[in-house]
Amino acid sequence: MISVRLTGIQKSFSRGAPVLRDINLEVPAGAFYTLVGPSGCGKSTILNLVAGFERPTAGEILLNGEIVNDRSPKERGAAMVFQSYALYPHLDVYRNIAFPLQVAGVGKGEIDARVREIAARLEIDRFLDRKPRDLSGGQRQRVALGRALVRRTKLCLFDEPLSNLDPSLRELMRGEIKRLHEEGDSTYLYVTHDQVEALTMSDQMVVLESGVVQQVAPPREVYKRPANMFVAGFIGSPRINLVRAGTVRIPEGMIGGREVVVGVRPEDVFVGGGEVPEGGMRGRVYVAEPMGASTWVTLEIAGERVIGHASADFIPRSGAEAWARLALERVLFFDPRTTKRIPR
Repeated sequence: MISVRLTGIQKSFSRGAPVLRDINLEVPAGAFYTLVGPSGCGKSTILNLVAGFERPTAGEILLNGEIVNDRSPKERGAAMVFQSYALYPHLDVYRNIAFPLQVAGVGKGEIDARVREIAARLEIDRFLDRKPRDLSGGQRQRVALGRALVRRTKLCLFDEPLSNLDPSLRELMRGEIKRLHEEGDSTYLYVTHDQVEALTMSDQMVVLESGVVQQVAPPREVYKRPANMFVAGFIGSPRINLVRAGTVRIPEGMIGGREVVVGVRPEDVFVGGGEVPEGGMRGRVYVAEPMGASTWVTLEIAGERVIGHASADFIPRSGAEAWARLALERVLFFDPRTTKRIPR
């Protein structure tokens, strides 16, 4: 296993604004860390720096405690899966997957066993004799995954590896990648824009914005106790409600007279019709979205929109009156000036 440490990392391109700003990150050997954030936040750049495809403008990259800034990608020994497939078009699937093992001098018998094992796990074993041009985009992406994972390297880097898969297959591959990590002894660094991947697969999430780390924590902590309003708003679907304290009814004793922004997840806002219950607030329905097991309802309350959930059989028309009640024990408070979460 390989530990990864980034110390004071900065990266700029062609005199432009910095892509990364003073990144300090420590990934223990054998961990699974997911990098998330909006487009352009620097998450793929971090992977390229660790792999050795880019050099930092400032700072140090350490693998197992040794500075590797001047080492080539080959010397670092990481396996990387790109968002683009990067397959050899003249080789069939078998030889694409086997190629890194052949270069490493692995014996033919072991190559055959490992290629067929990983192909079966990724459900591409029936395509081993096909060329990349004969495969769908999702199949090509799985071949690229297989070529990286078959190496059994101590450091695996993934850049949006499931982005070209359909939803059902993406769910299957999430489980397989997580199992491969649990059964092996490799360190995983995984870039994704998919919140479900970030929340379900990794030991720790690294949330970035504009080249700055906003929070590093286990997925549940990031979701339940976001460091600031950006993290709270970026993680979660539907998006968290961030409203003025006067918009929703908060007992005075909970905020102590402070000016705060109230954050409440839609699943912690209960919506219904008829008589307003104790602690509830009346509003008008902006839109209702049936989701099968429940209904997401957006209400207009005191000039702001608040999303909550209702029972599956409650599907009100736009403009109808409804009420919302908060699960006060799960409400978050943020400082409107610093945007940081206020501990309770």
